[in-house]
Amino acid sequence: MSPFLGLILGILLLVPALLIAIPVHEMGHAAAAYFLGDRSVRYFGYFSPDPRRFLDPFGALAVFVALVGWGRRVPVQSNRISTLRQKVLYELGGPVANLLVAVVLGFLLRALVRA
Repeated sequence: MSPFLGLILGILLLVPALLIAIPVHEMGHAAAAYFLGDRSVRYFGYFSPDPRRFLDPFGALAVFVALVGWGRRVPVQSNRISTLRQKVLYELGGPVANLLVAVVLGFLLRALVRA
């Protein structure tokens, strides 16, 4: 495979992955906030699988231009998540969600390769 074709294939695989990973990450923050007592994230629709809820327009455009991106921050009620421990757990919600998805997809890929 030529280097150029490899680059194009890599980009074609990376862009959808980022457009899935960013909403999953933000939903992880929303889930953490909900379980820490902030029910407003559910009221405002942050448990919706709709990626438009989480994608920042400029962050989504950056995925196509620079292969990096970012999502909209999930707003939380500061009076519900106030201690340092709660804030740390809220912030860890996004990376943990991405890690869980990576583990599940890794097991699926391994099962497909063995089949």
